[in-house]
Amino acid sequence: RGVLRFCPICDGFEVGTKRAAIIGNDDHAAQEALFLRSYSPSVSLLTDAAVLSAGLRDRLAAQDVAIVSFMPGSLRLVGDTILAADPQGKDLPAFDVAYGALGVAPQTQLLARLGVTLDAGGCVGVDAHQQTSVPGLYAAGDVVRGLDQISVAVGEAAIAATAIHNGLREQDG
Repeated sequence: RGVLRFCPICDGFEVGTKRAAIIGNDDHAAQEALFLRSYSPSVSLLTDAAVLSAGLRDRLAAQDVAIVSFMPGSLRLVGDTILAADPQGKDLPAFDVAYGALGVAPQTQLLARLGVTLDAGGCVGVDAHQQTSVPGLYAAGDVVRGLDQISVAVGEAAIAATAIHNGLREQDG
């Protein structure tokens, strides 16, 4: 039905005048709400425990993005809307579309065991050709950067494949 979505960068333009929610608790969720606000006049940050920097709280207020507390476990799909209850159990106004901004954890444990250098967020560091800190080992996609999009992963994979191909040709003389 297109009510629960993942990426406002990919399809936020489709929201238009719909009442939208970003579900999350941190600065990442607040940034997504601000991004979506450029498309919709009605955006709320739906949270059960917002931990936001003061600067982002101010920016949310300045852009008329409401911070709305909800009760965990109360989200439900009703028809073509998302409903949630406030902390006291009373239903909040319905949202036409909701985006989850609950974070991701890159699955890089195997790469770490192989000696690959990871950044503070657990992502793999790569050079301009997608090579990791381990010679001959390349990485692309969600393990590399926080921009978890298929098109980015495909582009990174093409860069890595070209570097691997050229490297193999050099080895063969």
